[in-house]
Amino acid sequence: MKPFRILALDGGGVRGAFGAAFLGEIEHRLGRGIVGNFDLLAATSTGAITAASMAFGMSANDVVEFYRKHVPNIFHPRDPHEPRGWMKPVFPAARTIFRRRTGGRFDDFFRSRYCPHALRHSFEDAFGEATMQDLKSASLIVPAVNLSIGRSYVFARRIWRIISRIGM
Repeated sequence: MKPFRILALDGGGVRGAFGAAFLGEIEHRLGRGIVGNFDLLAATSTGAITAASMAFGMSANDVVEFYRKHVPNIFHPRDPHEPRGWMKPVFPAARTIFRRRTGGRFDDFFRSRYCPHALRHSFEDAFGEATMQDLKSASLIVPAVNLSIGRSYVFARRIWRIISRIGM
């Protein structure tokens, strides 16, 4: 039986450009794209940007250029969260205590760290109207969480190929 190969890419913000550059070097040394060597691309966060881009036919070096062009917008921190209601007078003290004790941002519990609108505009610039449903060859799976409601989602395309291959 042929081995089942998965290219798994994780998150890490702008550090995703490093992973794309590494894949670009592999492609350069092979003299061809590498997506066809894998049965499944599985990725989270910024790794999903790389995986989806390559699934749509971009080279890893094209993905690096995408990061160069769009990083200032995609990874630009949002303005601080402005609470309403009873939280408004309590929030500044809670924010300060949380930062002192953890070094983290209390605001991140209430919404994403980066502006989703900038990410959407960057994707529209790179992919136009294409969606995961438009993928014709690569199998892609991307787990995600809606932070506003705390709900998990799994976006998958062409996964039926995988299920039939492994006999589920």
